Order: sequence, then C-alpha cells, then structure tokens
Amino acid sequence: MRQSSAARTGAWRGNAAVTRRNEHRDGNHESIQQVLRYYWNRLNDQIDPSKFCFTISPAAVGYKVPQEGLSLGMPAKGPGNIHGESRDGGMLRYSQVCRDEAQAAKDLSGLCLYARYGGTWVAFENAKSTSARVKSIMRWLSEVRHVANKSAAYCMAVWDLDLDDHLAQCGGQPYPIVEAAIRELP
Repeated sequence: MRQSSAARTGAWRGNAAVTRRNEHRDGNHESIQQVLRYYWNRLNDQIDPSKFCFTISPAAVGYKVPQEGLSLGMPAKGPGNIHGESRDGGMLRYSQVCRDEAQAAKDLSGLCLYARYGGTWVAFENAKSTSARVKSIMRWLSEVRHVANKSAAYCMAVWDLDLDDHLAQCGGQPYPIVEAAIRELP
C-alpha cells in the first residue's frame, strides 16, 4: 500500500517550504550536509560508508496558502493541487510544473524552484537542482570515504519514480530528473 506524502514526511507543519537545502543557511534549518554529517558522526563506528544510500524524488509538492505572495515560510493550510489534479498529500508530477520553470522563483541556497498557482504554492526540483544536489552528496561521500579509506560503491534510490516526466512532455528526454541524477554518479 502506498503511503501518502504526509505519512512519509510527517504532518503539515503550517508553512510552505522548499526541498531541504544542500548547504547550511541558518541555525533554524537543517541542510542536507548537516543531516549527513549528523548521522556520520553519530553512527561512524556502526556504518560502512560504502553502504551509505541516499534518495531523490522528482515529485513537486503543493501547499494551500491563504494569502497572496510567494515567500518561503508563508502560512500553509495543508496540501494543495494545481490544474485540478493532485496525488495524495499535494504531490504533483514534474510534468505538471516544468513548463512554468521560467516564471518560477529560484531558492538559490536550496537550488530548487517554487511557484504559485492560484491558492497553491508549489516547490519542485528540476534537472539543474537535482544535479547540484547529487554533486553535493557525492562530494561529501567522497570525503567521508577517503577519511575512512573505504571503496567507492554508491547507492541512490528514487522515490516516486512515476512522478518524473516519463513521457517527455517537458521537452527533451524522458525522466529528466532521474537522468540528471544518474549523470552525476561516478
């Protein structure tokens, strides 16, 4: 049985957000680098860095927002949808938002995009942000493995593969998000 995004990511926290940032931004938010370092420091004697696995998701996430504007942290009422369709918990296909990338705002610290569709605020990744995210993770894993003197095997999993643009509706090749991630793997 498929879990809803709310079940996987926890209850709605009341604010519109973007995907987790690659690098540290401020003391109030964790970045991917901080989470990786936390678990490495906590488990380094129990985890083999050659078996460390990370995930990506091509899903766009929609939030219902009660007010005008487009800013990180604005109040959210819960999951939102656009174009009259949504999956569980406000999850949207990349092909539903890719054509709007030119008008989307870019969160440069997180390297992802966000846009507003009426009363719905949507955060999403594109090929460029996914590539940067995987590069950042690969760089960290390379550093950790060098220190630990371990092999360079890598593990990447993809959540919600069916939410990538498998029909190439965005132009270009099918599965642009996953393909961007694969290009960054050694």
